[in-house]
Amino acid sequence: MVVIESNHIKKFIELFQNKTRDIEFNTFWLGATGNNKEKIKEIIRKVGKKIEETGKKATPVNPDLIGIFDEYNLKITIRPLYIYGRYIKLSRYIPQTMFSCKVCNGRGCAICDYTGKAYKTSIEEIIGEPMKRETRADSYTLIGLGREDVDVRMLGNGRPFLIKLTKPKIRNIDLNKIKEEINENERVMVSDLLFANDELVKMLKNEKVEKEYIALIECKDEIKELNLKNEYFIEQRTPTRVMHRRPDLIRYRKIRIKRIEFIDKKHIMLDIIAQHGTYIKEFVSGDFGRTKPSISSIIGTNCIVTELDCIMIFDKLPFSNKVIYPFN
Repeated sequence: MVVIESNHIKKFIELFQNKTRDIEFNTFWLGATGNNKEKIKEIIRKVGKKIEETGKKATPVNPDLIGIFDEYNLKITIRPLYIYGRYIKLSRYIPQTMFSCKVCNGRGCAICDYTGKAYKTSIEEIIGEPMKRETRADSYTLIGLGREDVDVRMLGNGRPFLIKLTKPKIRNIDLNKIKEEINENERVMVSDLLFANDELVKMLKNEKVEKEYIALIECKDEIKELNLKNEYFIEQRTPTRVMHRRPDLIRYRKIRIKRIEFIDKKHIMLDIIAQHGTYIKEFVSGDFGRTKPSISSIIGTNCIVTELDCIMIFDKLPFSNKVIYPFN
């Protein structure tokens, strides 16, 4: 029979309180390890009940905080906090995530003004920094439903994203206040921020969707005839420009041309709907034959995208049908 002394319980409660003094949590779970695991387990059952008397809930299912006792040592693990939203990007000079300076590889040099970064800021930093500050998290990561190139704008209903906050000390924050702060920058705007549950996190990570683009295209020679079909099935090998960070694979994708507009003899505008993972710039240029067919091969002259905007993402996530109007 295990004898549990009241002073043991008191010491464990004090240890827990000291370790979690600056951590906000609603749910928790306690465990035990070490040589005296069975004795400790009896003690922490009592400790858990005492903690529940303060209004916290003990649950083994995704608790905000886990405490593992080993004698009079306690290891605290804080569950990450996920915040969901949608962003629009109005600038053609900002990446989705932080890129290290290619010259110094992130160490800092005169080229990058000793920041270690290739760009002054990123969508990830603009959104993540205020959330990190308010939650007192150790770090943050942006997880987007796909990504756009630095020079591509994200308009329309916005791109769904998650910010993963690691080891947040505060979980209950004012999302409207954070949204207003982020939207003051006028380059990236967010809307419909909400705390994401496990189901929403899983949905965003697994969602495969079509996207609609507006592409302004410049052709080397004058366009004498333009016989484009409404639909193409393309074979697309990983573009040369991203081979340094992507596997060299062949993808088969479907593209629909929704609308064509002639700008002048060398310029056209295409409204394109493409499956997930389609490289639109390479569908236009052909990328030295790595994408077949391409607008260049169909027209019979070299073509490039001079401006590209993603104007709609056809997802099933929250607020997918809501068009975001900047600065309203």
